[in-house]
Amino acid sequence: MKAIILSGGFGTTLDKDIRRELERDPTSSYGAYLGLPKVLVPVQGRALLDYWIDIIRRQPEIDDIYIMTNGLHRQQFKTWARSSEFPLDNIVSNGVMANEQRLGAVADMYWVVRERFIADDLLVVASDVMFTRSFDLGLILNYFHEKCGEVVTRLQVADEMVSKTGILELDAQERIVGFLEHPSPGATAPRWSCP
Repeated sequence: MKAIILSGGFGTTLDKDIRRELERDPTSSYGAYLGLPKVLVPVQGRALLDYWIDIIRRQPEIDDIYIMTNGLHRQQFKTWARSSEFPLDNIVSNGVMANEQRLGAVADMYWVVRERFIADDLLVVASDVMFTRSFDLGLILNYFHEKCGEVVTRLQVADEMVSKTGILELDAQERIVGFLEHPSPGATAPRWSCP
């Protein structure tokens, strides 16, 4: 099994929040994070990405991890990789330089599969999703093997969160029939986020 960590976003919401904080308090230390991908922002002294790498590496069946990023942030991920002893060749860039040109999660997954000739089961992670200490990736992988098929985690979200996440549309058998990237709350009735 291979793991793909999707990190192709442009941090537009994070940058807006930081700019708002700097307007309120120009001496705030948050200015150091402007332009930094969310997953590289430190959480308790380590990049969020480091936590994901640790969790994935604890799974013996996963033999390779790829990080999908865009052209704008590629160098920042390579700098992180050098300091974290992560293989530089496993940083994959789609070359996109602006938020308006982003490809979306599914196209980014396909990009990595095509670029790295992957023909194996995949674990796909949205890199900027935080988890609790009790999170157990092994349970999800066990369920995947028991089910002998695709598994997608989902989380019900409130209306105000719909436009900040990918939303799954499911049929009566709970099969995915649609995926909307950051829709407005009025664009769809479902509230199943696919973190």
